[in-house]
Amino acid sequence: MPEVDASIILKKDVFEPSYLEIEKGQIVEWVYDSADRNSPHYFPGRSHVISFDNLNAESNLLTRSSESFKVRFLETGAYTYRC
Repeated sequence: MPEVDASIILKKDVFEPSYLEIEKGQIVEWVYDSADRNSPHYFPGRSHVISFDNLNAESNLLTRSSESFKVRFLETGAYTYRC
């Protein structure tokens, strides 16, 4: 898959940024970051699956720091995602 146009960092149960606007055809990457032991969001051993309410896409289980999930958005719209 080509380079990403935007990234969302998942730290424990917090997405940064929590809202993102992109253009049709762009790629967004969700990155699981559990490496910062000094972060208030540090929670070792936690795993995540990114899923959408209105898009047929779901990540594999993200279990280690720096694992990621990418989606190319081919249609204009609002997409709600969660872990």
